[in-house]
Amino acid sequence: MAHPHPLPPAPQTQALSSSTFKPPPLDGSLSIGQIYDWHFQNTPNHRLFLFSQDDGKTRTIYWPEAVHAIYIGAKILRDRFGWIAGRTETPIVGILTASERRSISNRGLDAIPYGILMSCFRANYIVFPISPRNSPSAIAHLINKVGVNHLLIGHEASMQDLAHDSLDILTSKYPLMTTPDVSYVLLFEDLFLSASERNMTPDAVPYEYKGADAIVGVLHSGSTAFPKPIYWSNHRIIQACTIPYFGERDLTNQVLSLHSMGLLQTWWSVSCGLVLSGFEPKAVPTIPTPENLFHAAKATTSAIIFCVPSFIEAWSRQPEYVKWLATRGGVLYGGGPLNKIVGDYMTSQGVSIFILYRSSEMSPILPANVGYDWEYFKFPDLITPEMVPHGDNTFELVMVPGYWKILGRTDDQIMHNTGEKPGFGPSEGPSLYYQQPSPLSFKKARRLRCSESLPSRDFSRGTTDSG
Repeated sequence: MAHPHPLPPAPQTQALSSSTFKPPPLDGSLSIGQIYDWHFQNTPNHRLFLFSQDDGKTRTIYWPEAVHAIYIGAKILRDRFGWIAGRTETPIVGILTASERRSISNRGLDAIPYGILMSCFRANYIVFPISPRNSPSAIAHLINKVGVNHLLIGHEASMQDLAHDSLDILTSKYPLMTTPDVSYVLLFEDLFLSASERNMTPDAVPYEYKGADAIVGVLHSGSTAFPKPIYWSNHRIIQACTIPYFGERDLTNQVLSLHSMGLLQTWWSVSCGLVLSGFEPKAVPTIPTPENLFHAAKATTSAIIFCVPSFIEAWSRQPEYVKWLATRGGVLYGGGPLNKIVGDYMTSQGVSIFILYRSSEMSPILPANVGYDWEYFKFPDLITPEMVPHGDNTFELVMVPGYWKILGRTDDQIMHNTGEKPGFGPSEGPSLYYQQPSPLSFKKARRLRCSESLPSRDFSRGTTDSG
């Protein structure tokens, strides 16, 4: 059943010269689960995952092996949770694993939960990843708010303790909420079988298309209260899949070193053939450091390295690291600001720096060329941002139209996912201004924020003039 509102054709910018990847239908006629079936039949020789092993070798996983693992996971989860075909209500599966701790935005997954996540999609469950950075009180709140039916937890003692404490609070504070079933996440060896054991077909796990229903919940940052769930429908996910097509680089067969994988990038692998690299999957996930992430990226010959700003700052002090990074396509950072001196130094050494500003509703794309304006980005053509005036109606003239820089949030108070509320004075809070620079000494500011349909963010447009 096709979506009642098909998507317009995306620009043909991906897989332009690939002999192994053919883009799937991205017009909304297939759900994300059905696209995995499509790749199972049509993408036999394209890479999906790369990871360096402890023995120094690199393991490559191609699409057929990955999709077979998804079928295995979907079958196990349906059997475990008691699947009922044709049911109207879609069960919700929460995932609480240590790999979430490494995420840049509480939305990240490593290679093991990636398989679980996609298995849940294919099994017709709604998935709700939960970051263990949240306090037990916050997790209990989320389980109740979302209505989690089944909770998958990591094998670490810390995850078991966190789940136990959270469910204790759930029982006492939300007595009307039915306590979810709890079981362990599947391990890599549970999903990725030897070639002789791969006999699962799509027919073994019949897919039920449910139109525009939500299939994944992600967490809003919880600026003024506990984190809030935001639901993504199949249609919205397919829209997100088209994002690379509005960019300026062909990402097909490019290796993206994530190690703290975001949902958005996993969907890009589905739509444009991006190859994902990471650490070797283990029951207890490897905690990334600047050193082990660099060596893993180098071992997998990654073209683009995705990391937090502190890693770039650490790498900038290692000449041999900088030299190798200069041979790559670039370093993509998010989750916080990068020191300008560091960014400019890396740029001067030939390292391309990309900023990933990402919220629940939008994301920019990698530009074709970068330089000393690495702090700025363009809104992609697939979104139309709406800016609403907020403040004393002052402003600066625009020098460089179309380029934006993140200065901070409009929130005067932020509530951490631990439940803490730090206090800020009038000049200390994260509220910052949208600025339009002037070539003259005419300096005014106009404070804007996004409309209610977008999270509150503040942007600086163009380059500032201190004169």
